[in-house]
Amino acid sequence: MFRATDMTWLAFLLREREVATIAALTALGNAAP
Repeated sequence: MFRATDMTWLAFLLREREVATIAALTALGNAAP
């Protein structure tokens, strides 16, 4: 079960990785036919 601290850390990681995630999704979208 997630704790409040876990959710905060997860949110932090998601924000830090936001640009990388968008870039990855864009790459996947471009690779798709």
